[in-house]
Amino acid sequence: MASILKLDGHIDSVSAVDFSPDGKYIASASWDLTVKIWDAQTGKCLSTLEGHRGYVFSVKYSPGGRLLVTSSRDRSVQFWDVKKGRCVRLIKAHASHINALNFSDDGVYLVTASNDETIKVWDVLTGKCVRVLQGHTDNVLSVQFSPEGQFILSASRDGTIRKWDVLAGVCVRTIPEWDRVNSACFSADGLQIACAVGDAHKLASSGGKKNSVRLWDAWSGTLINSLPGHTACVNTVCYSPSGRLLASGSWDDTIRLWNPRTGKCVRVLEGHSAQIWGLSFSRDGRYLASAAGDSFVRVWDIQDVTEEPLESSAQEDTSENAEDISEGTSSGTTSRVGSPLTGLLLGHIMQTRRREDVAAPGTSERDHMLHTHMHTFVPRPGTIGGAWSRQFHSRARSIASKMQGFRALNRTRTLTSGTTGILAVAFSTLPRLVARLGRADTHIA
Repeated sequence: MASILKLDGHIDSVSAVDFSPDGKYIASASWDLTVKIWDAQTGKCLSTLEGHRGYVFSVKYSPGGRLLVTSSRDRSVQFWDVKKGRCVRLIKAHASHINALNFSDDGVYLVTASNDETIKVWDVLTGKCVRVLQGHTDNVLSVQFSPEGQFILSASRDGTIRKWDVLAGVCVRTIPEWDRVNSACFSADGLQIACAVGDAHKLASSGGKKNSVRLWDAWSGTLINSLPGHTACVNTVCYSPSGRLLASGSWDDTIRLWNPRTGKCVRVLEGHSAQIWGLSFSRDGRYLASAAGDSFVRVWDIQDVTEEPLESSAQEDTSENAEDISEGTSSGTTSRVGSPLTGLLLGHIMQTRRREDVAAPGTSERDHMLHTHMHTFVPRPGTIGGAWSRQFHSRARSIASKMQGFRALNRTRTLTSGTTGILAVAFSTLPRLVARLGRADTHIA
């Protein structure tokens, strides 16, 4: 499969690449000390951003697309106004090279990873560091927020993946690997972790476990699958926005597309003549951009990769109206929901009422089912927990949300609401993806 675009303009290795949120532009970072912005349709270079004094290792668009943020060997993070093409903020962020950075889903926070073995969380509005996470014993090579923003995932040369609680500022899980971990990322639903394992300076047998992509359960930390196939060190991994595909890039100069559910390689992309450093899917999942040591960015049309969507125990209600339910009894239903943060609580409250309260007069007894309303409560704006304002599913975001602070409860409480139904709330310390959202038997456990 050939690439549809070859972006030629850098004069050294391209270390990172990122699609703009609207898919119209591609940003690339290079060891030639520059960042370039390209037209994603024509491949034309639109602008070149200069200012770093060392290799540029990472580049990311803000969720709104207005800002571009870069990190470098010069130990700085620079914020760029995309339209004006100029640096609007420079932060001397770490004591050594800054290998990676990522935004929270709501764009409120930025996380950076460095060779100084630390991870830092920054308030994007003020440019202030609000958390320093310490625990790795070697270079931290990749970093990412979980989809809902409560956790940070990091990968390190020390051979571990670490999952951090952002508010508490502590590591809540350490996953040991066989070798250095070059990259790790959450799946779109936050339930799975993919990592790229291998050391380019070590010889390993073809397809061996030290040159593999490995999949882990994000909550239990158990190994789900190992995906051998690359014949050299795997540098980077990236899930498609839908979670249907996983892409990996390697020192064997190839990109592989995997079905994460089956663990099967469904496509091998060849065209680069040097190691693959970075990958980025367009937000619609149709295109994949790759950055490589041959100084080129390539764009691949992967629309024809038609593997079946992932099947999951956590599925959305596919009906047009997510609030309608097809199961339940008039006696009411208790649903376990939510997740406590430190001093604040994100809870999904399932309020059940008889269908007769909302249906037209004359509705049959069979239709007197429970009607479910979901209200999403998130921490107060301005707190780190604000990243929770982006919920587990687009379906959840389509239902009315309210902002309110809560104190975390350490027990289950059931509140009755007279004869019209039951209001039941329980808070779990381990939030999971909403299963069968909008149905009376919904559980988050």
